[in-house]
Amino acid sequence: MSKNFKEIFEIEIKCWCYGLEKVDETVDASVLHKVIKEFSPVMKEALQHNYEFDIVDVATKFVTAAKSKYLLRETVYYIGSQLPAPFELKEEEKIVLESIINKAESRYQGLNSRYDKKWANLNTSSSSLDALSFPPKPARAN
Repeated sequence: MSKNFKEIFEIEIKCWCYGLEKVDETVDASVLHKVIKEFSPVMKEALQHNYEFDIVDVATKFVTAAKSKYLLRETVYYIGSQLPAPFELKEEEKIVLESIINKAESRYQGLNSRYDKKWANLNTSSSSLDALSFPPKPARAN
């Protein structure tokens, strides 16, 4: 299924890049971040289809289309920060995710540690909302 999703993934990138290219001036980092955040569901869907995309390639396309002076390295890191939490993924999706991150890590050291650090403090056995919930009420004595 990854071959079919590759085409969808590339079309999504082209659409976002087309929009960025049509802006008359240089797109600043905050707008580029917003675009990447809006693109993040596509990255999650790519993992669900076991499609191994290249973060550096995606970042290069976005930075080029935005005519941005924003550093490619920082864009790679920001894309990495928008990847889904490992506890949201099935085992095979985690393997694809690891491969995607490792490939980018080979060119931009620090991506792997940034990703791990982001999710290190969350309990993988409960949802993020559980961490915000009130403590359980004590059991009543009968």
